[in-house]
Amino acid sequence: MKNQFGKSFMAWLVCLAAFAPVSWCQNTAGKTKDKPATPEEVQKAIQKGVDFLLSIQKPEGNWEPAPLEWDKTGIGFLTGPTGAAIYALLECGVDVKDPKIVKALDWLVKNQDKESKTYSVGLRCNAWFIANKLTKNAYRKNLEKDVNMCVVTG
Repeated sequence: MKNQFGKSFMAWLVCLAAFAPVSWCQNTAGKTKDKPATPEEVQKAIQKGVDFLLSIQKPEGNWEPAPLEWDKTGIGFLTGPTGAAIYALLECGVDVKDPKIVKALDWLVKNQDKESKTYSVGLRCNAWFIANKLTKNAYRKNLEKDVNMCVVTG
C-alpha cells in the first residue's frame, strides 16, 4: 500500500505544481524573491507536470486510486485522483480531444456510480465542469448527477 500511496501522493504534488507554477519555478530554478520566474520557465514547469501526470496514467484511462487505511472496501478514493488529474490537465491546456483525456473521461463516466465519497465526487465535479465547458455540454448530465449528490449528502 505504501508504494501505491507514494505514486498518488506524487500525482497530487504535480497537480499542485500545475496550479502554482510561478512559486514552483522559483523554488526549483533557484530564483530569489526579487526575480520571478520567466514565462518560459513557467511553461516548462507546467509541461513537466503534464508529462508526469500522463506518464502515470493507467492503461484503462484512470490514475491510481488513493488508498485509505480506514476504508474497509480496500478501494479508497477510486475516482477522485482521476477527476483531479483530468481537471489539472485540461486547465494546463491539454486538448479535451486528446486520446488520453478521452480515455480518462470515458473511464470516469463508466465508474461514476461506483463511488459516492464527497471528496471524489467534488473532484469529479471539477473534471465534469471543465470538460463540459470545452465540449459544449457533453458532460452536463454527469456534472448534474454529481452536483446533486453533493447537495443531498452535504
